[in-house]
Amino acid sequence: IRMPGFLEGDELHAAYLSADLFVLPTRTHEGWGVVVQEAMAAGLPVIATALVGSGADLVEEDETGWIVPPDKTGPLQRRIADFALLSGSHRKAMSDACRRAVGAHDSAARAAEFASVLSQWLDKNEPLPA
Repeated sequence: IRMPGFLEGDELHAAYLSADLFVLPTRTHEGWGVVVQEAMAAGLPVIATALVGSGADLVEEDETGWIVPPDKTGPLQRRIADFALLSGSHRKAMSDACRRAVGAHDSAARAAEFASVLSQWLDKNEPLPA
């Protein structure tokens, strides 16, 4: 287990590449928690507390990681131990699922989805809402 503290740039990239699992046991609310998205884009399954906003959207129980309650060490310890016992093929499946989950939240994909909805709405010639 490594707890490197604040990293950025090449150091952060290297840390993601050298890891098997990303754990964010925050005890304070994080509006989104971009590090979860970054870690998953690197193929890392995630264990995060329920206070991380991106966890609700990105972390699928047993597929891309786990959400644990804040301020309770038992569930966090169990999930880390659960991960340590997974087979290599199960870890690979989780890694692939992480990359897919983040891809579904890609800003370009979201922008295209918004443009499509807007275009459909404009095609109906409805007035803009006030």
